[in-house]
Amino acid sequence: MLTSEFEATPEMATNGTVATAVSGPRVRRREVWADLPSEAAESYPDFRMKLWANFKRSLLDEINSGDNDRVSAALCRIVLEHNGWYDEDGQPYPPASTAAFWDAIPTELAALIVIVIQREATRLPNSLLRMSTLSNGGSRPRTNGA
Repeated sequence: MLTSEFEATPEMATNGTVATAVSGPRVRRREVWADLPSEAAESYPDFRMKLWANFKRSLLDEINSGDNDRVSAALCRIVLEHNGWYDEDGQPYPPASTAAFWDAIPTELAALIVIVIQREATRLPNSLLRMSTLSNGGSRPRTNGA
C-alpha cells in the first residue's frame, strides 16, 4: 500500500525508481548446454556445461583483461552449471557459477571452457542460421531455368 498521495504507475519499479517502458524488441537471454572440444574427449569425457550464450560483450572484455579477479567474476556469470563434474580424487567440483569452482578445476580445463565460451558466443542459433542462409540467397531450390 502506498503511503503518499501519488499512485504507482507501471513504470515505477518496486524499489521506487522509475523504469522506462520497453517499446521495442527485447533481447532474450539464450542459455545452451555445450560440450568441450572433441580434442578434449579423451581427458574429459562427457564433460558438459550450461552457458549464457548471448552474454554482454563487456564480459568477454573482462575475460581478456588478464586480471584474475575480473576474469573469474565474468566466468562465474557466463558458465551457469556443469553436469556433475568430479576431480581426480572423486570429490565433486563446486557449482560452476562460483569462484571456488574456478579455483578448483585444472588450468587446462579452464582454458578449454574459455574456448567453448568463445565458440558459443559466435555461433548463431539454428533459427538464425536458417534466416541468414535464405537472406543471402543460399540454399534455395533450383528451378528448371536456373
